[in-house]
Amino acid sequence: VDNPSIASSTLPEEPMEEVEEHHAVAEDGPGVEDSVSGEGPGGNDEDAKQGDDEQSAFLEYLAALCEQWRTRGSDLSRTEAIKIWTGLRRKTQPLSSRLCEQLRLILQPMLATRLAGGFRTGKRLDMRAVITYVASGFRRDRIWMRRSKPAKRAYQVAVAIDNSASMRDSGAGAGALAALATLVNAFHQLEIGQIAVASFGADFKVLHSLDEAWSDDAGIRIVETFSFTSPVSGYVDAVEGVLDIFDSSKLSSRRLNLAGDVTPPVQQLAFFISDGRLDQNSRVELQRLSQRATTAEVLLVAIIIDKEGKDSLLNTQEVSFVGGQVRMKPYMEDYPFANYFRIADVTRLPETLTDALRQWFEVLQRQSQ
Repeated sequence: VDNPSIASSTLPEEPMEEVEEHHAVAEDGPGVEDSVSGEGPGGNDEDAKQGDDEQSAFLEYLAALCEQWRTRGSDLSRTEAIKIWTGLRRKTQPLSSRLCEQLRLILQPMLATRLAGGFRTGKRLDMRAVITYVASGFRRDRIWMRRSKPAKRAYQVAVAIDNSASMRDSGAGAGALAALATLVNAFHQLEIGQIAVASFGADFKVLHSLDEAWSDDAGIRIVETFSFTSPVSGYVDAVEGVLDIFDSSKLSSRRLNLAGDVTPPVQQLAFFISDGRLDQNSRVELQRLSQRATTAEVLLVAIIIDKEGKDSLLNTQEVSFVGGQVRMKPYMEDYPFANYFRIADVTRLPETLTDALRQWFEVLQRQSQ
């Protein structure tokens, strides 16, 4: 791979003003933006135009990053990583806020941390119930409160990004990092639970473990590690590595439960961000790992950063030899992931992801009934 170096001064410049977060308001239904802006019906056209301008600027920024990864030669310096992560975080903030609000309706709280009344024993008195208790002649004695109302989420989320050269050549690398910034900042804002980030290619590397707290410094360190030069995708090792991380976490929880320290059950989600191109002869193994994930109740989602037009995976054919005959079939036929979606525009990630998660949780509920 040819990798001529590039100076940090050529990184795309960032505007200093903050991006307006009008996207999050749009989910409340028609008329909401009018009442907020105070401009009447004409305000919608201006907001739509402003949104289109911001989207175009964002896509131009990603295109500039993609071009730099095609021409750079060495790993990112700390200064370059700070600049890139700061830019991605700022430009994806409206997307993260939109995704957070939509996930709030889907990923329900699991941990009982809020007090609720109606108990005969507990650690805190419900003063309203005490009044009823006295007025009833001391018969209605359910005057205690317990932490029995779910108010906190307990999910374990892993996000793995393809670090292969095909990500650089297809221009998907910058889009993948933008998707990462959108996801992890939305999860962090939602207080979803534990977040892990990994890269995969020739090697599977955990860049941020489940036990670490998320911060901007973690994002900078993660961006620093990506060069998009690996000769292979290593998808099989990535899926197996993430499942091993989740299995290890479950094993630790069981040991704590046996020791008397009860830990609540967690839901585990894994997102793999790539250009969708798999290593040769890896589909059968990926299908086996997908079945293993289903048995372990782990949701695997492949997020494919794709293009529109002739270079799209939808228009790509796979060539194979069967019985001495050449066979061509659509590349996405028999794709090994049961849950996957492709996006050509990262700004559509919040709606696309929430639709996919909503459908998956509905399937889980039907299976549990």
